[in-house]
Amino acid sequence: MARSPNSPIRLPRELLNPWLLLLVRLAPTHGYDLHERLRVLGFRVATSSVYRGLRQLEADGLVRSEWRSSTEGAAQRVYSLTPKGRRSLKQSVRTFADARDSFGLFVRQYEKATVNSSRGRKGG
Repeated sequence: MARSPNSPIRLPRELLNPWLLLLVRLAPTHGYDLHERLRVLGFRVATSSVYRGLRQLEADGLVRSEWRSSTEGAAQRVYSLTPKGRRSLKQSVRTFADARDSFGLFVRQYEKATVNSSRGRKGG
Protein backbone atom coordinates (compact mmCIF):
# COMPACT_ATOMS: atom_id res chain seq x y z
CA MET A 1 0.00 0.00 0.00
CA ALA A 2 1.44 3.38 -0.98
CA ARG A 3 2.01 6.01 1.66
CA SER A 4 0.31 9.36 1.24
CA PRO A 5 2.97 12.05 0.67
CA ASN A 6 1.49 14.08 3.53
CA SER A 7 1.25 11.28 6.08
CA PRO A 8 4.06 11.18 8.63
CA ILE A 9 6.59 8.36 8.62
CA ARG A 10 6.82 6.38 11.84
CA LEU A 11 10.45 6.76 12.85
CA PRO A 12 11.78 3.36 13.95
CA ARG A 13 13.45 3.33 17.37
CA GLU A 14 16.83 2.32 15.93
CA LEU A 15 16.83 5.41 13.69
CA LEU A 16 15.72 7.92 16.33
CA ASN A 17 19.08 8.31 18.05
CA PRO A 18 21.07 8.94 14.84
CA TRP A 19 18.45 11.55 13.86
CA LEU A 20 18.72 13.18 17.29
CA LEU A 21 22.51 13.29 16.97
CA LEU A 22 22.24 14.89 13.55
CA LEU A 23 19.71 17.50 14.65
CA VAL A 24 21.74 18.36 17.77
CA ARG A 25 24.83 18.63 15.57
CA LEU A 26 23.00 21.09 13.33
CA ALA A 27 21.84 23.23 16.25
CA PRO A 28 22.10 22.48 19.98
CA THR A 29 18.60 22.71 21.39
CA HIS A 30 16.04 21.32 23.84
CA GLY A 31 13.95 18.16 23.58
CA TYR A 32 10.64 19.67 22.54
CA ASP A 33 12.32 21.59 19.72
CA LEU A 34 13.91 18.34 18.52
CA HIS A 35 10.49 16.69 18.53
CA GLU A 36 9.07 19.56 16.46
CA ARG A 37 11.98 19.45 14.00
CA LEU A 38 11.41 15.73 13.49
CA ARG A 39 7.71 16.41 12.92
CA VAL A 40 8.51 19.11 10.33
CA LEU A 41 10.78 16.61 8.56
CA GLY A 42 7.77 14.31 8.25
CA PHE A 43 8.42 11.86 11.08
CA ARG A 44 5.90 10.65 13.61
CA VAL A 45 7.54 10.06 16.98
CA ALA A 46 6.26 10.40 20.54
CA THR A 47 7.67 13.27 22.57
CA SER A 48 8.44 10.80 25.35
CA SER A 49 10.57 8.78 22.91
CA VAL A 50 12.62 11.86 22.08
CA TYR A 51 13.31 12.56 25.77
CA ARG A 52 14.06 8.88 26.44
CA GLY A 53 16.49 8.89 23.49
CA LEU A 54 18.18 12.04 24.74
CA ARG A 55 18.62 10.55 28.22
CA GLN A 56 20.18 7.43 26.68
CA LEU A 57 22.47 9.48 24.44
CA GLU A 58 23.59 11.49 27.45
CA ALA A 59 24.16 8.33 29.53
CA ASP A 60 26.27 6.96 26.65
CA GLY A 61 28.34 10.17 26.55
CA LEU A 62 27.16 11.14 23.05
CA VAL A 63 25.44 14.37 24.08
CA ARG A 64 25.71 16.64 27.09
CA SER A 65 23.10 18.95 28.47
CA GLU A 66 23.01 22.16 30.43
CA TRP A 67 20.18 24.21 31.82
CA ARG A 68 19.73 27.55 30.09
CA SER A 69 17.38 30.25 31.21
CA SER A 70 14.82 31.38 28.70
CA THR A 71 13.32 34.82 28.22
CA GLU A 72 10.07 33.11 27.21
CA GLY A 73 9.52 30.94 30.26
CA ALA A 74 11.15 28.24 32.33
CA ALA A 75 14.77 27.19 31.94
CA GLN A 76 15.37 24.54 29.30
CA ARG A 77 17.78 21.62 29.16
CA VAL A 78 19.80 22.24 26.00
CA TYR A 79 21.65 19.34 24.39
CA SER A 80 24.90 19.53 22.45
CA LEU A 81 27.09 16.91 20.82
CA THR A 82 30.22 15.56 22.49
CA PRO A 83 33.30 14.43 20.55
CA LYS A 84 32.14 10.84 21.09
CA GLY A 85 28.74 11.86 19.68
CA ARG A 86 30.39 13.31 16.58
CA ARG A 87 32.22 10.02 16.01
CA SER A 88 29.00 8.06 16.49
CA LEU A 89 27.19 10.33 14.02
CA LYS A 90 29.96 9.81 11.44
CA GLN A 91 29.65 6.04 11.89
CA SER A 92 25.88 6.28 11.41
CA VAL A 93 26.42 8.21 8.18
CA ARG A 94 28.79 5.50 6.91
CA THR A 95 26.31 2.78 7.89
CA PHE A 96 23.42 4.59 6.18
CA ALA A 97 25.50 5.23 3.04
CA ASP A 98 26.33 1.51 2.87
CA ALA A 99 22.65 0.66 3.37
CA ARG A 100 21.67 3.14 0.65
CA ASP A 101 24.10 1.45 -1.74
CA SER A 102 22.76 -1.98 -0.79
CA PHE A 103 19.15 -0.85 -1.25
CA GLY A 104 20.06 0.69 -4.60
CA LEU A 105 21.60 -2.58 -5.73
CA PHE A 106 18.49 -4.44 -4.57
CA VAL A 107 16.20 -2.13 -6.55
CA ARG A 108 18.39 -2.33 -9.67
CA GLN A 109 18.43 -6.14 -9.47
CA TYR A 110 14.66 -6.21 -9.03
CA GLU A 111 14.17 -3.91 -12.01
CA LYS A 112 16.53 -6.04 -14.09
CA ALA A 113 14.62 -9.20 -13.12
CA THR A 114 11.30 -7.51 -13.91
CA VAL A 115 12.49 -6.37 -17.35
CA ASN A 116 13.87 -9.85 -18.12
CA SER A 117 10.67 -11.46 -16.88
CA SER A 118 8.58 -9.14 -19.06
CA ARG A 119 10.66 -9.93 -22.13
CA GLY A 120 10.29 -13.65 -21.48
CA ARG A 121 6.50 -13.40 -21.37
CA LYS A 122 6.22 -11.29 -24.52
CA GLY A 123 8.50 -13.44 -26.61
CA GLY A 124 7.58 -16.81 -25.27
